[in-house]
Amino acid sequence: MDFSDIAPKANFTHPGLNLCPLIDLSTGHVHKGKHGEMLCSGGLRYTSGIGGMSNMGKSTKAHFLLTKALGNYRMANGLAADFEIPSITPTRMADIYRSANFEDGEPVIDSGRLWMTDGSVITGDELWGRTVTGLSNKIKKENLKANTMTLPFIDPKTGAHLTTIVPSISEYDSFSLFTIEKIENVLEENNPGDKETLITAMTASGAKAQIVQRMGSYPARVGGYWIMTAHVDKEIVTDTRAIPIKKLTYLQNGLGLKHVPRNWPFMMNTLWYVCNTKTMAHKDSKEPFYPSAGEREEGDTDLMESKFLTLRSKGGPAGWSYDFLFSQRKGVLMPLTEFHYLKNEAEGFGIGGNRDHWFMDLYDSVKMQRTTVRDKLDEDPMLRRAVELTIELSLLKKFHSHVIDPSLFCDPKTLLEDLTKMGYDRDEILSTTRSFWQPLEYDHEKKYLHAADLLNIRAGTYKPYWMQ
Repeated sequence: MDFSDIAPKANFTHPGLNLCPLIDLSTGHVHKGKHGEMLCSGGLRYTSGIGGMSNMGKSTKAHFLLTKALGNYRMANGLAADFEIPSITPTRMADIYRSANFEDGEPVIDSGRLWMTDGSVITGDELWGRTVTGLSNKIKKENLKANTMTLPFIDPKTGAHLTTIVPSISEYDSFSLFTIEKIENVLEENNPGDKETLITAMTASGAKAQIVQRMGSYPARVGGYWIMTAHVDKEIVTDTRAIPIKKLTYLQNGLGLKHVPRNWPFMMNTLWYVCNTKTMAHKDSKEPFYPSAGEREEGDTDLMESKFLTLRSKGGPAGWSYDFLFSQRKGVLMPLTEFHYLKNEAEGFGIGGNRDHWFMDLYDSVKMQRTTVRDKLDEDPMLRRAVELTIELSLLKKFHSHVIDPSLFCDPKTLLEDLTKMGYDRDEILSTTRSFWQPLEYDHEKKYLHAADLLNIRAGTYKPYWMQ
């Protein structure tokens, strides 16, 4: 028997939507493209879950994943659905988009490319049903061509470009409070404690389980991406003699996901847990540790630090954690997050200077210190790009040395010196390039160049195809 006669051949990879190096390189693999460029398949996968206790920053990260994906992939559209007490507003989401992408978010919302709804106007199962109908329509014969895009990723055997469906991204905040129409009707028609209401929790869990079960291969067929949050709290132990069963290896004993079905964590491509969130203040001045202009008052609690632990990842290591920095007013501060990672977790990799005054080895003309780095990152796109390429170099070595020849790795200072000798211009690299892949049908004003490509350029084995 030949299995090739039985089943069609699957794509060798289903790449995620690239967001930022800290997420991309920890959730995906590195592949060689048609021209020898190195492409990362990580980022926003088909199903992403974020669990945590109340007021930990789950929603903030979910909003970042959605808005950053929409900023990088302008052919995609997105939906933000709030099933908790409705609070997110278009103005707030525009601010989060602006913080994620450094461009105005209002046109994305005004155009309908980012649509917002909440549980006061639609139940969760009704929204799910309408979404499935819309996604399934995308792949009908008469609509398939218009909704198909060509990836830069290639089949390693044939060299042919892979294709996929144009992304449609849904955010459910939260899946714990995701509503079911039948349950809502029962609760409206009866009083708490009535016998008719006693099985509502079981019915809701069963309905959610059916939805989650659909999130197997279906998203890949229709280009659907789901971002969901869930509440975590202490487990209620009814039998103290029973041996505890650990459902997720890296989740602390005694904690569990609340009001989501048992199959939910196992159907997530990537599942993060927010371990801890705290105000990030300087121990002496009590101002934000990385203040922004006008935000240097003692006791200002706007800047927060959240530790995210990867509980499950189908494309990268589970058990890895990192700190996310976010502003309660503006959302996730990714360039500052990545700089903070380099300064602390990566032990200052690619950062020159002394204890109090710093510069990036890839961009030493800009000097920074604790009180200025945040504003300088906000103001200077070349500085942000230098941080981005530096963290790529760090994470390539940490996670992908089995793909990248270990002899190619070098520190950023040496890399820049050697590239300069070869005739490459630092400012051109920092001002005109990007690290996230794009479909072939869509032009982007910046050219693709990953840090892995820079290593290959230095080794003399690659020259950017757009320079040929």
